[in-house]
Amino acid sequence: MKIVGPGSVGEGGFALVPASMPMLQSADLLGTPPKPHFDIFSYHFYGGVSKRCAAMGPTLGTTPDDALSEGWLSRTDSTFDFYKPLHDQYAPATVMWITETGDTACGGNPWATTFLDTFRYVNQMGTRGHAAGITLLAINNSHTKTESISIAVPSERYMLPADALQSGSVQLNGRVLRLQTNDNLPPLTPKLEPTGQLDLAPASITFLAVPKANNPRCATGGAGAQQAAGATKGPPSSIRLKNVQVFDGVDARLKSGSVLVEDKKIKQVSHGPITPSPESLIIDGRGRVLMPGLTDAHWHMTMAANTLADLDAADTGLMYANTVAEARRTLMRGFTTVRDVAGPTFGMKVAIDARVIPGPRVYPSGALISQTAGHGDFDAA
Repeated sequence: MKIVGPGSVGEGGFALVPASMPMLQSADLLGTPPKPHFDIFSYHFYGGVSKRCAAMGPTLGTTPDDALSEGWLSRTDSTFDFYKPLHDQYAPATVMWITETGDTACGGNPWATTFLDTFRYVNQMGTRGHAAGITLLAINNSHTKTESISIAVPSERYMLPADALQSGSVQLNGRVLRLQTNDNLPPLTPKLEPTGQLDLAPASITFLAVPKANNPRCATGGAGAQQAAGATKGPPSSIRLKNVQVFDGVDARLKSGSVLVEDKKIKQVSHGPITPSPESLIIDGRGRVLMPGLTDAHWHMTMAANTLADLDAADTGLMYANTVAEARRTLMRGFTTVRDVAGPTFGMKVAIDARVIPGPRVYPSGALISQTAGHGDFDAA
């Protein structure tokens, strides 16, 4: 379990509450004994107060005309600049998270559902977010002027304009994006851009994906790589585990060495050092035991998490909440694969495979097959 805090808000150099409503300051919260301990340093970001709470003070809100202004967009950085020294003083060994955000506090503004708020959102993610891939974000916040940038390597362009800023639709490279059947996303096809000058349309957002940029921030072991490893949903393609005691399932003795995993398969087990590829994620085992994941060939995830009375009459949401918790416990016990031989676990498998929840790889068989009065017959006698 990770403890996240302090979760503060409204201290970034601009007011979110009137002076008549004094707030507990983060420095007082963090510095007063007994001092709290956090595994993750967090804060919230809102650029202002919504129209719904305009009565709190006319200077606390914003307007659609300000949505592309430098002053509005720069509030992301000014808020970070406020909390970063507090992080460095009170929790320097932790990562920093923005755990709550939106265009404004107190419910959001009417234009938060339109293309206009996209500028604030992507500017915030591009400024404070991290990713393993190399993508350039270019925002032209001028309402009327075309801007240009020079790109030194070929890239894939995704340009997002709209016919009207307060519109509910947006274009991708000149084509309106529309949901397809069953609300599936449309194909997001980039336009290939050669090197040279690229024009940015007024009031537009452009992503330039550069597959082979060789950005040093993604070098093995660097801060960029470590942040990327925590930010990405998918596992890295290459992992090197060093300084581990290996139990291989064959020899009863533990052996010191390293293990290389590529594309989700164990590629090499060595008693000496392994030279990883530049994009490998390196994990230092610090002398701990490393072994293959266990497989349980007869498991009931839902039934292990719930009593028979729960299965018969409990709220369905509670039953699945218990099953989610059991999936994580199963994984943490060392079981990376289970054969679920009876129970409603198809949805669990989908959620685990999509990395929505932690859990083992599940091979579900579905409903029980049982004779009348057998152990799978739950009908009343």
